Amino acid sequence: MKPNIPPPHGSLHQSAGFGSPSRAPSVRDAVARVAGGCGLPGLRTGLVAEPVEGLPLEVVELPAGASWFGGGGVRPVLAEAGGGGPAGSVLLEPLLREGGPRILMVNAHGIAVRVNDRVAPPVVLLKEGDRLSVSFGTIYEVDLFSEPSIGPVPAEFVGRCCHVCHVSFGPDQRVFMCPHCRYPLHLEDGPDDEVLKCAALVASCPACERPIRLAAGWLTEPWSGTAS
Repeated sequence: MKPNIPPPHGSLHQSAGFGSPSRAPSVRDAVARVAGGCGLPGLRTGLVAEPVEGLPLEVVELPAGASWFGGGGVRPVLAEAGGGGPAGSVLLEPLLREGGPRILMVNAHGIAVRVNDRVAPPVVLLKEGDRLSVSFGTIYEVDLFSEPSIGPVPAEFVGRCCHVCHVSFGPDQRVFMCPHCRYPLHLEDGPDDEVLKCAALVASCPACERPIRLAAGWLTEPWSGTAS
C-alpha cells in the first residue's frame, strides 16, 4: 500500500532564510561538490520516524535538490534550501552515486547530530537503513519507496545486450529501469511466450544485484532491521 507521504509543499515545509551560518571549509567544499547532483528516478526518499504503537508511520519525503531538516524541536521541519536555514537544522540532499541512492548530510550549524546512535561528522553520506537524530529529537530512518519506471529503451542502451536474455535492446521495446543503477531489463506488453519480460523472470538486478520490485512499495519495510 502506498504510504502517506507529505507532498513537496505540505505542512512539513517552511520558508527558509534565517541568515547565513558559519561553515567550516570542509562543509563549504562538500556543498559545492554536490551542487546540481542528480535525483533518484523511480525512487522517493523518505525519512520515517521511529514507530509509535497505534499511530500511522510519520514519513517526511525529501524533494529533489537540497533541503534544510531540523529546527531544534522534537518534530523536525523541512525547509527549502536558501539562506542559512532554520537554526538547529542540517542540509540534506538525495543523490544517486555508484554505490546506489544516498543522502548527503551537511551539518553546517555544528549542532548535535547522531547517525546510528553515534556522533556524526560534519559531512556524511547516509544510505538506506541509516538512522538520523538531529538535536536529540525524534529518530528518523532513511527508507526508499519505489515507483517502477517502465518505458522506452534509453538511447544509450539501444543495441546493447540485456544481461538476462542476451538479446539487444531495440528502440521500440519497453523496459523496466532499475531504480538503483538505472540498468534496463526487457518488460514488453503481450503474451509471455511471444515477448521478452526479463524483469519478471529475475528477483534482483543483474547489474547491481539489488532487489527488483515491479509494484510500488517500500524497498525494505521501514524499521524492520537493525541500523548498521
